[in-house]
Amino acid sequence: MQKTFDGEFSFITLLTAIAIFLIVALTFKSVSVPAILVLLVQCGVYITITVTGIISGSMYYLALLIVECILMGATIDYGILFTNYYRESRRTLNVKEALRKAYAGSIHTIMTSGLILVLVTAIVGGMFEEATVSAIVKTLSIGSFCAIVLILFILPGILAVCDKIVTRKKERI
Repeated sequence: MQKTFDGEFSFITLLTAIAIFLIVALTFKSVSVPAILVLLVQCGVYITITVTGIISGSMYYLALLIVECILMGATIDYGILFTNYYRESRRTLNVKEALRKAYAGSIHTIMTSGLILVLVTAIVGGMFEEATVSAIVKTLSIGSFCAIVLILFILPGILAVCDKIVTRKKERI
């Protein structure tokens, strides 16, 4: 497994990123929004790998591959939700007010589903004696937490800085 890890990990990363990019691009009818969201969530995956490696000192190959796919699919929704609220708000509000409205509209949903994912996987991870299963769910918990932090604290800044490419000219005041 050690010999094939780099190639397989790169393939899974590329495959999930492309699939999610295409779906989000079709939904938003934009290239910039999916690029930002996919890169942000992928950043969350890499932070998860780093944090998990630091905490446990090792990383299970299978856990890493499974968690990357799940995190990319599950946590991109948080970014989509926030970005959607932001883009809709920019039709009538300035950047600062649109960000406030995006927070107000999405925070409850992101925190509810995100914290359920974080807490349940953390609890379940502590209950398993099988090392691989435990590693998968604990890593998923860490990754979900990272995604929530990135979406709530980093994405707003990115959207504000990239406002002109995130919103169409006719969509902003």
